[in-house]
Amino acid sequence: MAAAFTNVLRVQESEKTVVSMNRVEVAFWPPETAVKYLATGGLNSCTGVAIVSPQAGILAHIAPLPPGSTQSTLDQSPNASVDNARVLLRAIADLYRSHQDKFGTSQTYVVAGIFNNSPAMSDAIRIIQQFFSNLQLPVIWKSYPVVTEGLRPNGYSNIVVHAEHLGAMPRVYINDQQVS
Repeated sequence: MAAAFTNVLRVQESEKTVVSMNRVEVAFWPPETAVKYLATGGLNSCTGVAIVSPQAGILAHIAPLPPGSTQSTLDQSPNASVDNARVLLRAIADLYRSHQDKFGTSQTYVVAGIFNNSPAMSDAIRIIQQFFSNLQLPVIWKSYPVVTEGLRPNGYSNIVVHAEHLGAMPRVYINDQQVS
């Protein structure tokens, strides 16, 4: 099966972990579990973070605002975006440290939305850069243009990690295009 996000949604629940907005999830690949896909969709203006290895993957979907927030949240708390990113980065760090034995050989990806030629979440991106520097994990940076009007094309603003072959580095797809 192709690793397009829409195809992943059709896979049996036992074979996938789909990460919702403002969530962080870890998945362990076969033979430990049946999970072969770790995915998130609808990033449009959000930032995705993935740490992948032949044994496991961690995926985060970091939104510009905390769950349940509105623009008035940002008006009242200008640091809400950065605070939200910090909370989710702590969750990534906790999962990474708890399962560090699974990430001896790993690759890290950050996928950021670009709006008006700048990162949509520029303050959060600076925090993410520092975070991975502190963990001493090199990052492969990718971006996508934020769509502000109209329908988004199929396969747009998603990340799919596909552990297709036992013991091999999973393939990573961004916007349905393989990047690893």
